Amino acid sequence: MNGLVAPVTAVMVGSTHTPVEVSFPVAATIKAAERCVDDVLARHFECIHSLVLDFSESTFIEIATLQYITALVASRQRQNFETRLRLPAGEKGFRARAMLRRWGYPAALKEATGLRFESFVVESDLGYFHGKGGDQNDTPYAGGQVTYYLNSGPISFTIEAHRFFECVTWHIKKYDDPKRLVIDAYDDWNVAPVMAVLNRQLRLENPTLSAKAGAGLPDIYVASRVFYEAMINAVRHPSATVIQTSSHLGSFKASDTSSDPDTRKVPSAKFFTMVFWDDGKSMVSTLSDALTNGQQIRRPYPREFDVNFALTRESAEGEKSDIVIVNSKATPVDPTDEGYMFLSTLFPGTTCNFEGQGHSVRKELLDADPRLGEPGMGLFVLISTAIDMFGGSVAFRTNRYFMNVTSASRKKSAKLHDAKYAVKIKRYPETTPPFLGNMVTVRLPLEER
Repeated sequence: MNGLVAPVTAVMVGSTHTPVEVSFPVAATIKAAERCVDDVLARHFECIHSLVLDFSESTFIEIATLQYITALVASRQRQNFETRLRLPAGEKGFRARAMLRRWGYPAALKEATGLRFESFVVESDLGYFHGKGGDQNDTPYAGGQVTYYLNSGPISFTIEAHRFFECVTWHIKKYDDPKRLVIDAYDDWNVAPVMAVLNRQLRLENPTLSAKAGAGLPDIYVASRVFYEAMINAVRHPSATVIQTSSHLGSFKASDTSSDPDTRKVPSAKFFTMVFWDDGKSMVSTLSDALTNGQQIRRPYPREFDVNFALTRESAEGEKSDIVIVNSKATPVDPTDEGYMFLSTLFPGTTCNFEGQGHSVRKELLDADPRLGEPGMGLFVLISTAIDMFGGSVAFRTNRYFMNVTSASRKKSAKLHDAKYAVKIKRYPETTPPFLGNMVTVRLPLEER
C-alpha cells in the first residue's frame, strides 16, 4: 500500500487491551458495514479500547464505507482508543486492495487523521505492501485507453477514470476564507475528463425541468448544484477542521471482484456516487442550538418552493412510525425534536447564517434563478437537483441520526401521492457511538450502455 509516513502518538499502537474484532461481509456496503460495527458495539457496554476492523472476507468496499471508517477512526482517536484494519485477504481480496490504492485511501486517511497506513494495518498484513514485497501485480484498474467522441471533439483517458475519482482532503485552517477552499475544490474537481465522463454516463431524469433551470449538460448541474453546495455546507459546520470527498462512477458486478460464488452477493451499483465528510459539529445540534439560543433560523423565501415530505421515522428500538406528510413551510419550534430538526435542514430558507455572511454560489445557479442563490437554499438546491433532475437520492449521517431522501413518486404507495420527497429518518441506539461530523452521500443513476 502507499501512504507510508511518520507515525502519530494519538493512537495506542501496541495496546495491552484485548482487541475486539468486527468482521465485514463480502460486499462491504455502508449499510452492511455500519450494521456490523453496531452489532459488535451493542454487545460490549464497556469502552472498546482496541478495535480491529476485519475486511479479510471482503471483495468489494463501498466508498461511503471508507468515509465512515475515516470518521470512526478519527472519533476513536479523540478518545485515545486504538483502531486497526485487516485488509481484504489473498487473491480474492486483491482487487479490493487495489481499489484502496486507486482511491488513494492510505494517503486520505493520513491527511484526515494523521495516522499512517502502515500503523493502521495489522502487522500480519504488512506483506501486502509494495515496499514489503507484496501485491507486485499491476492494479486491474490501471492501463488501457478509451476515447469518447463528443460534440467538442475526441477526448481520451485511462479506463480507470470510468470508476475512480480519488479521495481528496482539505484542511480548513489552511484558508483565511473557507469560501476560497470551496472554490479551489471546485476548480480541482471540475476538469475536462471528469466532466466528459459525466456528460456521457449521466442522464437528466427531467429534461423539461432542466430546460427551465437553464440550458446545460449534466456536468454543469452536478458541479454547481451538487458538488459546490455540498462543499459550502461542509465548511460552514462549526468546529470543522477537515473535509474529505470521494466518488465512484461505474458498475461493480461479480466479474469485477473474483470468481468465487460468494461474489454473487456483490451488488451491481450503477450509480455515480459522491461522498462528502467533515469533522464539524452535527448539523442537527447546530440548528437545535441556534433555535435554543433564540437565533433566527429561517430567512424569507418564495413560498412556491414549499414542498411536502413524506416522513417515516425509525426509533432506536427499530420501531417504524406511520408516514406523516410534512410541509416545508412549518418552521421548527422545538429544538428537542431532533428528528424534525434534521428534516428541516432541507427546507428552503433554513440557515444558521441568517445574515448570509460569506455566502457563495456558482454563477450558473444565479443565472438560472437568483432566488435559489439566497442563503438557506443550499441543501434544498442539492436534493432537488439530485432527485428531481437526475432521479437520484441523497443520504445524510450525523450524530445519532441517518436520513435518506428520495422521490416520493418512485414509491408505490398511495400514502405518498401528496408528497414530493420520501424521507426516512433513523435514530441509532445509545450503544452506537455518535457519528463524528457530517456525511452526505449523493447517488445519481447511470445511463444503461
